[in-house]
Amino acid sequence: MGIATKMLLGILVVFIATFMLFYIFDNLNKLAEKCKTGEINFSVCHKLSGFTLSMLVILLIISGFIFVILVTSYILLSTS
Repeated sequence: MGIATKMLLGILVVFIATFMLFYIFDNLNKLAEKCKTGEINFSVCHKLSGFTLSMLVILLIISGFIFVILVTSYILLSTS
């Protein structure tokens, strides 16, 4: 596997993880807007307002994507 292939794969991994972070944040923002307007059931809004299990799972997913970005960037920088 050549260096160009490794670089392309690493950049692809970082791009996908970054896109997923933006996707999660966008969906959370849309959910918050719907909660403000009252379009969604209050129980969903209440579950995301504090440190409940749902919020902890979302935070773990977000931190996982950030970890993937950082590890991939470190590997790309250390192998060149």
